[in-house]
Amino acid sequence: MLIQPTVRLQPFGRAVSIFLFGTPENWRFTEPTAKQNILEFAADHGVQTLYAPDCTTFNARVLPADAMPRSRAESLSSGRHIAVSSGIQVDGNEIRPREALFIATADCPTVCIYDPRTGKLVAAHAGRASLIDEKALDGGDEREPRSVIDAALALFEARSRLQVFVTCGIRSTNFYHPTDDAKYGDKNRRLLEHIRSSWGLECTPSALQVGRISLQLIIRAQCIKNGVSPDNIAWDFIDTFDDRDEWHAYRWWSHRRDGAAGLTGRNGVLVVHHG
Repeated sequence: MLIQPTVRLQPFGRAVSIFLFGTPENWRFTEPTAKQNILEFAADHGVQTLYAPDCTTFNARVLPADAMPRSRAESLSSGRHIAVSSGIQVDGNEIRPREALFIATADCPTVCIYDPRTGKLVAAHAGRASLIDEKALDGGDEREPRSVIDAALALFEARSRLQVFVTCGIRSTNFYHPTDDAKYGDKNRRLLEHIRSSWGLECTPSALQVGRISLQLIIRAQCIKNGVSPDNIAWDFIDTFDDRDEWHAYRWWSHRRDGAAGLTGRNGVLVVHHG
């Protein structure tokens, strides 16, 4: 029997569904049980092609669908097949009708961008290092693109009426970057000052020394700078660090919460374009 998603969201109406898979299963696509569950579930919802990129490099690249690697057929139950394109190191891609994107993540939000006039959909992993060129801040070469939001929005011609939805990420109340940290204090200060000067004080909603960062507000600010209307940007109320179910068990995997304990589970985000 298939494991069902923890949450289903439809922020753009019936054309798009976002299925979120949380604990206790580890939803890394390299886990055979998790992979088979996702493929069967996607096929049950009309998906013919599934993209599963490797987002672990945080390289901010987002590709049109026709630039993704050629898919291969994977066998499913009852003799069915689904085309799978996996492994390419990008943060996201365009999703055409009857296609889906799967991202495994633990705290990093997923951003979905939809054009209601054309039906075009793009989704991407939007972790801190995908939103901010941190290597350049530390004196390295500048990355191109600088932000995953810049790369995703570059796939759209008209942006003022685009709809943006951010889902399944850590909230600022639990995302600390203290400037007095013995190891990362100086790096955190550079990061926080850069965020404030580039996208506004509200993106770091605490005293600088405390160092709270809102990835949702950074995404919002970057979208607005790229011409998206503020009225068309929204996000859910999920906090991957803190959310619990009715039995007080954690609902989501969180790298910030679980990493110190050596736990490496990932949540699954499946974005389906029904067309």
